[in-house]
Amino acid sequence: MASKNKGLERLDPIAAELLAALDGGSVHQCRKVAKKADAWAKACRCKPLAKAAKGLKKQLGAARNRQVLHYWHQQLALAPLAEPKMPVPDPSALAAAIKKAPPLEADALLSAYSRAFCKGRAQYRACRGKHPKSEPLHRLRSTIKQLEAYSEWLGAAQTAKVLNGLGQQLGDDHDLSLIDHKIARQRRRAAHPALLAALGAFFTAYGENRGGR
Repeated sequence: MASKNKGLERLDPIAAELLAALDGGSVHQCRKVAKKADAWAKACRCKPLAKAAKGLKKQLGAARNRQVLHYWHQQLALAPLAEPKMPVPDPSALAAAIKKAPPLEADALLSAYSRAFCKGRAQYRACRGKHPKSEPLHRLRSTIKQLEAYSEWLGAAQTAKVLNGLGQQLGDDHDLSLIDHKIARQRRRAAHPALLAALGAFFTAYGENRGGR
């Protein structure tokens, strides 16, 4: 373990952070890393890293959906489902891509944040109906998670915290959309006013400050 840590110390700090999180990580943890790696790939336009991140998310997607269904059936007091057996993730391809990816510079992060902010704001404006469909909101969540990663890497902890909360709300919306039951649909629709208000508040408050500070 000591030699492994020593190796990580020689890497770019972001790479070291992601590799450490991948090592022995759960399905949930590995998917989180893959999303951060995807944000990195978009910032530096690194196709191999983007491909590896997408591959790991695809590898673990079905298991994650089973986990979500089990959790929400419990939360909504629906017919119980057997607890899913979770696979052992194989993040080796993503780990290799992270080690070869170009380091992220501050200018690249700021530019990526600005692009993602503009994209997210446009996505939000397209979702402002009373009860938006799940697919556009899910795409918006991907953008929000990118913004969260960029804010974290830029040292904007408060912005990252706000974005994390938005990501959780959007994640709940997507999870509930997977459940074909009246109670889940009602729960999802009931949450829309607060969700849309929170998104609107973010894009209004941070519209003049797209550096993530």
